Amino acid sequence: PTRMSSCPAVLGKPGYGTVADCMAADVPIVFTRPTGFSEADALAQYLADWGRAMEIDRQTCFHGDVLGALESVVDSKAKHAIDTSGAATVAQMIVDAARGSTLL
Repeated sequence: PTRMSSCPAVLGKPGYGTVADCMAADVPIVFTRPTGFSEADALAQYLADWGRAMEIDRQTCFHGDVLGALESVVDSKAKHAIDTSGAATVAQMIVDAARGSTLL
């Protein structure tokens, strides 16, 4: 997410890593849904719910006609904040477990 935050927007396919990095860095994404990836529909829906994403069709992407879509997402706003504290939460759980505390 650190390097990604220097980008005004991302153009790509919605894989787990790309989606997580975009959302964590609050960088919008223009994407085309890949075929043959069972997670593609769920990730596309998650991006739509987030609000800083735009899906374009494959032909538009392959012809390079993406500038308008990229410009439209740059100023978009997320519909909800993304909690990025997962690593700190898990680290604290490990420390607590090592000290003999209960995890839950």
